Amino acid sequence: MGDDVAGPEANAPAGSFAATATAGGFAVSPQVGEAMKTAITTALDRINDAAWLVDRIKQGTPLGGSPAGLVMAGHNLSVVAGSGDSGEQTLRDLRAALEEHRAAIDQSIAHYREQEQRTTETFR
Repeated sequence: MGDDVAGPEANAPAGSFAATATAGGFAVSPQVGEAMKTAITTALDRINDAAWLVDRIKQGTPLGGSPAGLVMAGHNLSVVAGSGDSGEQTLRDLRAALEEHRAAIDQSIAHYREQEQRTTETFR
């Protein structure tokens, strides 16, 4: 195969990436796939760093005992570790999506190799 990424679904929205890869909807060359996985690993490392900061903020922001300090400390905790769209939940969701995409890249590399093998056998 001459292309690094093949298939009409290669430009699909991110939410369908894993499903499309599982279905064999596109193929990624091993070189491109490994580069993508390296980028994902780097992003996961940075998420781990950010998670460490979230844990630090969850211990409480020392802003004093004034009413304003107490309100701001509570606000910080809510933004970082509250329910819904908190920073902590966003990091969890991003980590899960990246791990899912990393597995999908492995599948798309395998699909690429299968297509390459079929093409090779056609010309033998």
